[in-house]
Amino acid sequence: NSDRRTFWPDWAAVQATTWRRYEEDLVPVVLTAYKGWVPLNCLNFFLLPPQYRIVTVAVAATVWNAYLSLVTHKHPQPSEPLGWSDAAAD
Repeated sequence: NSDRRTFWPDWAAVQATTWRRYEEDLVPVVLTAYKGWVPLNCLNFFLLPPQYRIVTVAVAATVWNAYLSLVTHKHPQPSEPLGWSDAAAD
């Protein structure tokens, strides 16, 4: 039956994709984290009253998660998940 699908991972493709994304994204994301979270936390704990600290971090975390989502989805997505392929007919 040619419409069956099997999961047989192409580990070389998975490893190549993972390594490429690691090389492209890790350093910029970490530098952005340092530029954003360190000053925010310094201001948050030294200048803001305690009742506003949780709200400040919650808003910043929402913005940070949106940024991480944009970084994650900037790469073109494959038409099918890595490792999926058509099964051979019986």
